Amino acid sequence: MLIRPNLIWLLTESWKSTEISEPSSLYLMSTRFGGIMCILVGAGAIAAFLWSKK
Repeated sequence: MLIRPNLIWLLTESWKSTEISEPSSLYLMSTRFGGIMCILVGAGAIAAFLWSKK
């Protein structure tokens, strides 16, 4: 999501429209933002798990 949002669009959204050949800039930006949030939540969950083991 963070590195290749075009691939995410190609796999999930491109089949919905025959007229549009590439994602909008808003789609790319929101997909990258979602990727960043997933990384932060995952890192926070791992940190919380490791912190609770002490």
